[in-house]
Amino acid sequence: ARLIHQLFQYCCDDGVLHDSALQTLQRTCPPAMLANLLGSSFEADGDISKVKVSQLPSSWSRNAVKKSPDMKSERNRRGRGQTNEWDRIRRWRFKRDQTPRQR
Repeated sequence: ARLIHQLFQYCCDDGVLHDSALQTLQRTCPPAMLANLLGSSFEADGDISKVKVSQLPSSWSRNAVKKSPDMKSERNRRGRGQTNEWDRIRRWRFKRDQTPRQR
């Protein structure tokens, strides 16, 4: 449970939460854990399994790559020299970690 919480927090802090990650959490986490992760940041009309990323704070998904409806599936694109979303996230995090943070 702690690992799930940490990964979710990293996604939100880096702004890379997207619909497929949230859907995976909704399928695999108990409702109580999901409610704890999302906190009071959503309005789901009482059903936490129907929360969409668009209902959550925009800062949680500010760097997430938006897929267009005509985009080919990830499985079809692999191996063709095209980068996938995780490659972009890794490059972005590497670049971010290389620059000194100002707080």
